[in-house]
Amino acid sequence: MPSSFQEHLQYITKYSLARTNRFQVIIPLPDAILPETSNTDQEKTSTFFGSDVIKKVASYLNGPELSRGLEIMLESTDMPGKNLATTEVKYNGDFYKVPYTNTYEAQSFTFRCSRDMYEKNIIDDWMNLIFNPTTHEIGYMDEYATNITINQLNEQDQIVYSVILKDAFPSLCSPVAMSNEDKDTFARLQVEFMYRRWQKQEESVDDQGGVSSLTQTPLGPIVAPVLSNPAVQNALSAFEDQTGLDLEGEAVNIYNNIDSVLKNTTGSSVNQSASVLEGMKAQIEVNGNISDDQKGTLIDKVNDAITNLRS
Repeated sequence: MPSSFQEHLQYITKYSLARTNRFQVIIPLPDAILPETSNTDQEKTSTFFGSDVIKKVASYLNGPELSRGLEIMLESTDMPGKNLATTEVKYNGDFYKVPYTNTYEAQSFTFRCSRDMYEKNIIDDWMNLIFNPTTHEIGYMDEYATNITINQLNEQDQIVYSVILKDAFPSLCSPVAMSNEDKDTFARLQVEFMYRRWQKQEESVDDQGGVSSLTQTPLGPIVAPVLSNPAVQNALSAFEDQTGLDLEGEAVNIYNNIDSVLKNTTGSSVNQSASVLEGMKAQIEVNGNISDDQKGTLIDKVNDAITNLRS
């Protein structure tokens, strides 16, 4: 029986509608095409790690060139689809379509171009890294493939649906249209990315549950632009190479521990649950493997959890 208009209205009022302009895309760039990966920077890192990281972080805060990426100028894309390839099988005199694999279409991205054509230069360098037009050499996938994240957001900038394009790389760069007749039209760059497969964000989490990145938490809209910044990526990579510590991973582990406490203390007394969280907060404060900003964010989460328990 078709739903009535009143039922339809109530449903829309309760659950609202997903808006096509509420999205976020994170496109990490290969190290080989980042300015920070030059030999000079590598020598600085090996010479004096501390000052190098400080310079990279300072460049992120103060230097607009190093904070540039493809995401900020992204105009449009799609949430990827999926096809099931089938084969025809005859059984008991009848023919059936039986699926045997997934197939994926290329992912299209449209970028507005900056005055200096930064976005076009990035794609040119990226495609040259994949196939060198002079030497005809083909690069290694580990050097040019990256994982692209596409997030659907709600009106509060919270991630409600997220997919990862695994091992993505640009395969087609369309011509940029130019015309003397267009006075107020901006240059646009359309690029198609091939990828091995896509999966929902939660499917990439290990069997033990939890989240694999802070971008999957309610902090996602805040930390995602920072973590996707090329300068921050290089600083975190340099720190991990020199110390063996993954700063974001450490923060993720703490977040998962907090989340586990909240899920596993159902039915316990409020004071008991709050006591566990207070102890965890004390451990966060003395943890030397995370930054002060991460400590502050995680402690705020614990405080909010304690407040919710006691309210």
